[in-house]
Amino acid sequence: MGTTIQEIASAIEAVAPLDYAEGWDNVGLQIGSGNGEIDTVVVALDVRQSTLEIAKGAKAGLVIAHHPLLFSPITRIDSDCFPGREIHALIANGTALYVGHTNIDASPILSMNLEIGKRLPLEDFGPVAMKPQPASIKLVTFIPEESLPQVRSALAEAGAGVIGEYRECGFAHRGLGSFRGSDRSNPAIGERGVLEEVEEFRLEMVCPKSKMDRIIRALWESHPYEEVAYDLYPMAAYHGNSHFIWKGNLTEPTTLEELASRIKEDLGEGVAPVRFAGNPEQEVASLAWCSGGGKSLIGSAAALGVDVYMTGDTGHHDALECLSLGMALVDIDHHYTERFFVQIMKRFLEEEFEERIQVIGDPGEPVYLAG
Repeated sequence: MGTTIQEIASAIEAVAPLDYAEGWDNVGLQIGSGNGEIDTVVVALDVRQSTLEIAKGAKAGLVIAHHPLLFSPITRIDSDCFPGREIHALIANGTALYVGHTNIDASPILSMNLEIGKRLPLEDFGPVAMKPQPASIKLVTFIPEESLPQVRSALAEAGAGVIGEYRECGFAHRGLGSFRGSDRSNPAIGERGVLEEVEEFRLEMVCPKSKMDRIIRALWESHPYEEVAYDLYPMAAYHGNSHFIWKGNLTEPTTLEELASRIKEDLGEGVAPVRFAGNPEQEVASLAWCSGGGKSLIGSAAALGVDVYMTGDTGHHDALECLSLGMALVDIDHHYTERFFVQIMKRFLEEEFEERIQVIGDPGEPVYLAG
């Protein structure tokens, strides 16, 4: 049957909004058009030549990658080297590219951290922070009492007032509005040229930026006044470093050395050698972790009071920092903490679109090799 790239993007962004991404990141549709109709998708950790060969052979209209092909503006597309070679191949093959990176990491539903937690001997595990607050706009308008239900309903129908799993959310407060119409006015209440005072409700509703045109149109069409007074307040997105950290308690206390061995075993065959810093015989009972390279979050992890922090891409000084904060460190290669992206995204798309699209997973070869 197939679907459009925009439908796939919308499904992903419903659980991992682009606003969840870090400011330095580049996520979303990087190459292609959202209007393109496709029936085959390739999911990969990185955009590599092997991935593009799979996509070409399968005539896939879309590649979904975890790591961005384009991190910053480019000044030339050289088809003989990275990333120009990959950009050229995607365009030549008519294949679009969509990236889900730190917005996926911050999602409590699609995060690789969830898969890691399921595989380890943990209980009571989950993300440290509540889910991030995406950027939005607060609409404030003023409505006569008898028209409040119809305007609020119209705004909700257009997409306003959605907070998580709740719909038609709003706040209304009674007040006194005043206006004087000119000789050319046609007031719905009172007479032109006369100062009118009307009991009105101040209605506030949160609105997604992507639906503002539709919401404002619904406001004008449902409101009884000839001129509609409304205010728009930009609301900043918020997520701190802690949104990328998960924590849990071990089902049974164990030694640091045994935990490192168990991590290697439970995260699947082929996991790179696990390194750790700390006393091998130290008894540990709690673990915090961040997929990928989370060494910048060591301080945030230590503040949780856990015994061990697990992430990738750490070095000598990172280990010293952990130990100085009273926390052991377990390091797993970056690739091996994020390789679950392929199976998680494949499973998600297959559940969302059932038989409408074919989803091919490309696990790829490790980029970093641990010694």
